[in-house]
Amino acid sequence: MTGVSHYLRMLGAAENNSRSLMCQFCGAYTPAINNQGICHACENVISSDRAALMKNSSDMCAILDSYNKQVASSDFDTALKTYDSLLEKYPAPNYTYAKALAYISYSNYELSKIRYDLPGFMEENSVHKEAASHLFSSAKLLLNKAIFDAAKQAAAQSGQQPTYGTSYMMLLAAVKLDDIAAAKSYLGRLKASGNAYLFAYAEIVFDSHIGDFNALLRSADSMLKGKDFPINIFYYISYALFKLGRRADSEKLTGALEKVLGSNTISSLNVYASMLK
Repeated sequence: MTGVSHYLRMLGAAENNSRSLMCQFCGAYTPAINNQGICHACENVISSDRAALMKNSSDMCAILDSYNKQVASSDFDTALKTYDSLLEKYPAPNYTYAKALAYISYSNYELSKIRYDLPGFMEENSVHKEAASHLFSSAKLLLNKAIFDAAKQAAAQSGQQPTYGTSYMMLLAAVKLDDIAAAKSYLGRLKASGNAYLFAYAEIVFDSHIGDFNALLRSADSMLKGKDFPINIFYYISYALFKLGRRADSEKLTGALEKVLGSNTISSLNVYASMLK
């Protein structure tokens, strides 16, 4: 059994030897060890810092900056309109997937406004519940559309399989839709692709969703030995430790991770990891 001190040392070493990459899909910044990583906010694959994205796609950066300011102020209606302008310029399935996550955040914002200390019959709560349900349904439609569009693009390219990056996105969407059979199929495609980095992380995401936390820790320990891993692997380790009853260890690791990624990120990952469960 790996001790939490090992994970804390690995997290510290990763932070000290990382560089900041900007996500081209949601605009978040994530520390990464080498030239690739996984966005800590939307979990898409990332590989560029802001300077590189500004050089090649300054309009994208400007739109994402506006979008994130609007989300930070909980102006989700405006943020979604802003993101639509991005999706018009870059109509790729990964952007559709990221928009679905924005709807999930909006849904959770509506749920956060529910209060049980109001007088009367608390009719306001029904309004928020209905809005949250509608927004969540919109998110699920977008997740399905992202998968459909990715498969359609691959079929148009002489029947080729989706690329490993697209297959990974399809797995993330299937997990959030609780479609275990589809997710397992996409995981198999990732394994066959030969991209060990993405397959290892995707396997951890999958094991977390199905509740196989011992397998999750085995996969995480194996990935950590390779010295090339996405930093949010430590979120899943912390989650597994909590689920396996190692709550003190989980709390220590979560506290250290919050200093690196921020508490809002941990909350977001918690939401996405527990969808439909």
